[in-house]
Amino acid sequence: DWYQAGDVIHKRFGYEFSKSQYKAAFNNLDEVDTFFKEVLNQPFDRKNLNGTLKTLDEAIQEAAGKTLNNTYPNYNYIPQLVKELRRMPFGNFISFGSEMLRTTGNILNYGVRELASSNPYIRQMGAKRLMGLTSVFAVGPVATITALKALGMTEEQLDAIKRNLTAPWNKFANLIPYSY
Repeated sequence: DWYQAGDVIHKRFGYEFSKSQYKAAFNNLDEVDTFFKEVLNQPFDRKNLNGTLKTLDEAIQEAAGKTLNNTYPNYNYIPQLVKELRRMPFGNFISFGSEMLRTTGNILNYGVRELASSNPYIRQMGAKRLMGLTSVFAVGPVATITALKALGMTEEQLDAIKRNLTAPWNKFANLIPYSY
């Protein structure tokens, strides 16, 4: 229950943050419609299910919800193959890896599409999204290089440690040495 509560809090924050960004980006439903076409690659339905026209706030909530579903882990989207693999000794955490692949791809797609948007605020969001994604991938290698320099080690020495002293699953990992 506590683990799930952490997910809910994390997603609630992401939803509210996305709403705040879209409130600053959209002044009318036409801008939301353009966002749906340019970033989500889907049409925007201006009507609610009951036939009434959506307000700008309702449209912003919908855009934030779609962004959240596509860029935050959601275990309802796990492919059937991964669901079947969970029965094997890999355990449930294979679902996490699957969701990381899905959301990372979606974050990249969002960032690229946002960067090409006609809305300057959405373009700025895309640039920030891509910078954030880039920094996530850069942290490991940069930390390793920094540690090597601080310790006076060479990459060849670290490779020898990986070959001879690490567990099989860490042989190709970004290890960060902290002593020599």
